[in-house]
Amino acid sequence: MEMIMDLLFLCLGLVFLRLWWRYWSVTGGGRRNLPPGPPGWPVVGNLIQVILQRRPFIYVVRDLRAKYGPIFSMQMGQRTLIIVTSSDLIHEGLVQRGPEFASRPADSPLRLIFSVGKCAINSAEYGPVWRTLRRNFVTELISPARIRQCSWIRNWAIHSHMDRLKSEAAADSNRGVVHVISNCRLTICSILICLCFGAKISEEKIKMIETVLKEVMMMTTPKLPDFLPVLTPLFRRQVREAKVLRRRQMECLVPLIKKQKNICSS
Repeated sequence: MEMIMDLLFLCLGLVFLRLWWRYWSVTGGGRRNLPPGPPGWPVVGNLIQVILQRRPFIYVVRDLRAKYGPIFSMQMGQRTLIIVTSSDLIHEGLVQRGPEFASRPADSPLRLIFSVGKCAINSAEYGPVWRTLRRNFVTELISPARIRQCSWIRNWAIHSHMDRLKSEAAADSNRGVVHVISNCRLTICSILICLCFGAKISEEKIKMIETVLKEVMMMTTPKLPDFLPVLTPLFRRQVREAKVLRRRQMECLVPLIKKQKNICSS
């Protein structure tokens, strides 16, 4: 009797997997309004297929574009990606129909640590919080008046940039070789940080903030739990490391914020 029950459950499981496969094997097969896309595997969709190719995702997109057209969908684990590669479609989605596509999907636990519950301008959902952050960004950072007012920051950063290049080129150990990318990254970071705080920040402090920001970027790059959130409990170590990194980030930025706040209030 037990063997019959086991066989019955096995058959029911196989039937369920078969139906599930037919439902999800073609991306958009379950949702008829999704663009076409490559066939996927059960549970993981196209995720394993992309990983096994061992090449940058942009090349995968290029090959799929040739087969499925300028817009197609991929089932990456529990997330559905809509890939748009046409400038006309991008303009329609981001400009003409911007409010319809302005919201963002749920963040992974690691991203939530650094976005403070989706309260950053690049992660907040479309609504009052996002509009407030955007208004502050436009007014305080990229408005024409603000750009003219902070021209001294750009001049100072460029002079510092040239001084670093000359110093590196003159060093005997370098033999005239300079590190272009690292110096350009530091210069851009200097301009952005000084624009944010409206004051000149020491190069040592800027390098410290740049190092932390680089680690944050590496920490928040797409990982397996981003596509399969059910696996998040298996990444507890990464969550702990992210919390430690967040504390370091706050230790770098909070003193500068408090100092600028005291200057504005005095």
